[in-house]
Amino acid sequence: MAHARKRWLSTQIQAELKWSPAVALYGLRQVGKTTLAQTLAKQLGGTYITFDDEAQRESSRLSPKEFCERKGLLCIDEVQKGAWLFPVIKTQVGTKRTPGRFLLTGSIRFTSRKDIYESLTGRILTHELLPFSFAEARDEEPSTFLATCFKELMDNRKISTSTLIETLFASNRSASLKDLNRYYAQGGIPIPGFTREPLKRQAWFRSYFDTLIARDVPLVEPKLSHLSLRQGHAFLRALALDQGQESSATILADRAGIRPLQATQLLRALEILCVIDRIPPYVLAKKSVRKLRTEWKDIALRNNAVGLQEGTEPGETEMRCLIGQEFRSQLSLLSPAPTWHFYRSREGGNIPWIFRQGKAILALYYSNKERPEPYDTRTLRSFLNTEKHSLGIFLGSRKTVPVVLGERLIVLPFQSIF
Repeated sequence: MAHARKRWLSTQIQAELKWSPAVALYGLRQVGKTTLAQTLAKQLGGTYITFDDEAQRESSRLSPKEFCERKGLLCIDEVQKGAWLFPVIKTQVGTKRTPGRFLLTGSIRFTSRKDIYESLTGRILTHELLPFSFAEARDEEPSTFLATCFKELMDNRKISTSTLIETLFASNRSASLKDLNRYYAQGGIPIPGFTREPLKRQAWFRSYFDTLIARDVPLVEPKLSHLSLRQGHAFLRALALDQGQESSATILADRAGIRPLQATQLLRALEILCVIDRIPPYVLAKKSVRKLRTEWKDIALRNNAVGLQEGTEPGETEMRCLIGQEFRSQLSLLSPAPTWHFYRSREGGNIPWIFRQGKAILALYYSNKERPEPYDTRTLRSFLNTEKHSLGIFLGSRKTVPVVLGERLIVLPFQSIF
């Protein structure tokens, strides 16, 4: 296939199946879960089954115990459609912890379903398959930007910022503007991401949103089954315009012509379906904003929801979405997994990326400038003064010259992260 690429998560899953009886994989629809599950089943000599097949679902319903008792690895795709299997899997994994028994995939967050969550908790390793990152789409090794920054924070009580800049640039692959623009337009979902014709990509995105509204959302939120395509598209556009902002259900409802309760339900459904993330705030003081911030999982999905045409020059909102997507991919490879927060004061101070791993904290800000003005870094400096074991990074334009601004504050061109 034209979009056949090695998924970084594949190696980790194979390693885990050597000692864990079950691994679960969830993610955005069409992100490549089926391809990965089929590949792993073939490589490991397992059996692949999809619950999109009604006959397989019915067979599992009639004899769930016998259905699960097979030799070797059993890969069940879209397993959330067979919730009756989870108590059986729970029992089998609990009584016989033979490694590599189950690989389960689904298009929803498993923690969103009480029956699934209670069956899996403490018995299974769970991963989210994200859209292809910039490097993954180019069949390259992942960027080590965040890993390097955290290593510096962990290893040294007093960070050598000049040495850190040298280390980061030693591993910098200098992502080209052409490649970044292509990724910005096509995103990381396999089909549109590896389709060369813009008109075909646009048609795919329209179909994707129609299916999302008419089929996927009602499956996780049945009360929204009467939502019209017009209302659904209007809501997605309003939410896409809120990228990187603290979304208000009341305002979104007004823009989309729906009720506030429906807007709240839609936000929850889109998070369950892995279309968006809701990022929690980092509370520093009473004046900190405490609402959740909306982040889209895929830049091209977000741009098409807004209605941006390919070739449109990315603004700061689009660039922050692109950078956030790259950070999300890198975070998924770190262990223990860092948490993602944001900070915004009521006076307008803003830090979109605050990543915490143990005591180590990274705080990052982006602006399309070659060199920051003092007011651009004021919030970062204030944050660093409050959180002593932290590192601040200002990401500037492509022409930005790396420089040390302070003991724990550096400036880099944004392409350094890729």
